[in-house]
Amino acid sequence: MARLPKGMDPLADISDSDEDDSEVDEATKPIEPKKAKQVDFETLSHFGYRSGPSVLLVPDSAGAEQTYNWSNGREARGGGGDAEETAEERDRTRHAMESTDQMVEQAVKSKEQNRQLAEEEYRQRKEKLSFNQREKRKRDAGQASKGKNFVEEEKRILRQSSGFD
Repeated sequence: MARLPKGMDPLADISDSDEDDSEVDEATKPIEPKKAKQVDFETLSHFGYRSGPSVLLVPDSAGAEQTYNWSNGREARGGGGDAEETAEERDRTRHAMESTDQMVEQAVKSKEQNRQLAEEEYRQRKEKLSFNQREKRKRDAGQASKGKNFVEEEKRILRQSSGFD
């Protein structure tokens, strides 16, 4: 049987004899639980803790009937589910809707302007340009045709990058 290097054989530390059972290894000693340190409010506040509202001050809901159904939230306001809106609430809602309508109109106008600008750019690109003008536009955009004359293109690129004429 091939012998494994020291530390690689998991059964090497187990022996058949009970010679050293009286000694307790450091690894088999029972670990003593650490005692928890006392934390006081001053220490917590030193590290940025700020206390919030106490849970103890929340009123007990033992007398209230608990329902776990979905709610529209109107019962919590105390008005009940079918309460009429006040004039102030209607005015706030109307104002919010008007401002939303204005924002929608503005977004539609801006979208239309962007579309018109894009169409204009497209028309300008498609105008009858000479071959040299089209090639210059492609070179400026980094889309030079690579299949024409590779050597001339490389020379042109080197001249532009080095500033050598």
